[in-house]
Amino acid sequence: MCRGVKSISSFRKQKATKDGLAYWCKACASLHGKKYRQDNQDRISQSKKKYYQSNRDKILQRTKNYYQNNQDKMLQCNKKWREKNRDKMLRCQREWNHSNRDRIAQRKKEWRQNNASRIRASNARRRAAKRNATPPWADQAAIEAIYAKALWLQEFTGEPYHVDHIVPLNSDFVCGLHVPANLQALLGVENLAKNNHSWPGQLPCQARRGIDHQWWRDLKARIGCGDED
Repeated sequence: MCRGVKSISSFRKQKATKDGLAYWCKACASLHGKKYRQDNQDRISQSKKKYYQSNRDKILQRTKNYYQNNQDKMLQCNKKWREKNRDKMLRCQREWNHSNRDRIAQRKKEWRQNNASRIRASNARRRAAKRNATPPWADQAAIEAIYAKALWLQEFTGEPYHVDHIVPLNSDFVCGLHVPANLQALLGVENLAKNNHSWPGQLPCQARRGIDHQWWRDLKARIGCGDED
């Protein structure tokens, strides 16, 4: 405890005390809490694990309810966190992929075997979308050069590289073109994280999928009911 003289605003409220304020100021309480957590990491971890195991269904339902009631807020928070921790997230993903190559390869192989028809349908949709998004004036030589660059980067670095559409070909909000200006060689983990959920100039109301937004669901419901107003 600092034992200094401080204003009332420096103390948290605590109903159990006579004056309704905590014994320690906020700064001292914060330092004490930090030291306690550092000295009792295993104990705290075990306690949290035990509580989660005993209340798993309750916690999952509470989390689900909160997410459903705060979807736009959660999407924005998640997006900000990813932008702020992009390098850390990619580094962790690369390290995990490197340490689990055999596991990943086996999982992908099993998934392909169990979803052969789904893969063929997806590839057909992708080819059709690419054909429809390729205008007659597209520079095919420049497009091939970008694919060659991605292949060279993959061979040089040993990391998988994809050719990414900066503005996605298919999303609930936009439709990009298959032209050189909309293509880039991108690290595979970055492309998979990006998916078709982000692009330059994206508005907050366009984050992730349309179904994640209440206004989009309302619009779909109106269209589905034949309301043309």
